[in-house]
Amino acid sequence: MIYIDSDSLSAHFNLALEYYLATEKIINDTVVFLWRTSPTVVIGKFQNALEELDRQYTEEKGICIARRMSGGGTIYNDEGGLMFTYIVPENKPEIDFLSFITPVIDALNKMGVPASASGRNDILVDGKKVSGNAQYKTGGVTVHHGTLMFDVDIGEVVRSTTPKPYKITSKSIRSVRERVTNIREHLPAGTDMTREEFKARLADELAGDCPRLVLSDADLTRVREIAKEHFIHNVWQAQPHFSIEKILHLPGGTMEFSLETRQNRILSAHITGDFFGSVDAAEICTLLTDTELEEKALTDALAPLAGRILGITPSEIARGLCE
Repeated sequence: MIYIDSDSLSAHFNLALEYYLATEKIINDTVVFLWRTSPTVVIGKFQNALEELDRQYTEEKGICIARRMSGGGTIYNDEGGLMFTYIVPENKPEIDFLSFITPVIDALNKMGVPASASGRNDILVDGKKVSGNAQYKTGGVTVHHGTLMFDVDIGEVVRSTTPKPYKITSKSIRSVRERVTNIREHLPAGTDMTREEFKARLADELAGDCPRLVLSDADLTRVREIAKEHFIHNVWQAQPHFSIEKILHLPGGTMEFSLETRQNRILSAHITGDFFGSVDAAEICTLLTDTELEEKALTDALAPLAGRILGITPSEIARGLCE
């Protein structure tokens, strides 16, 4: 195992660093990586930013917007939070959260914080969410990343991630507080940690005395290039108009389909959602295109997706599109 620490608060840079370590500076060992961000909203690979965020508010407040390469839902983080990443050389197509979040749960429990796993990808403390996780695969490497709410501004979680048509009130913030919490609030009575102390403690628990990776100037230059090429771009892409809209609430998450059809055949498709998969949205849309809008035909066309979308089968998608 190798540990890397980033002093950058740029989500674009740190997401690019993950990608660089997974695709170019390949290390034949597990990499553990801890990082922070300035106030940032990170949206999932398959999400439509216009449907997830208040654009006016985030722009007025200077909140960074980034799109990660993994699926799942929208998160807000700031200097009071901590991101953890595992980069593992393994050629497994299935998505597995538990093996990556278990060491983090164990570390929190050692700090006296009663953490546990719950749902698809969450870590809870006293029934409230403190961590969401996501994962993607690239070239035989798994990149798993998660957020830890240590001392995050929960009010901003609500304000920045609520689309404009919805009015923000103190009641909505209280509602979110009933579902999420900061780790700092659950440290044992009479104890406290600073943000830096929490990060150092977590690094010690996850990485121990393993070697530290120091990036060269050439590494840093290349990471900045990747950030510019892949992560610093316009995420405010409006979803094009389509003739059929379908929202499927499936065991593995929500999938929202927009289909242009003619004579019961799909001419083009667009997909968003908070699901997890080792597949690109473009591939799903390609499989749907020129397919009859009929359950068996869709099931057959989507067969290559079997096992590649967490908790969702091709037949479930096909059935949902035809209902």
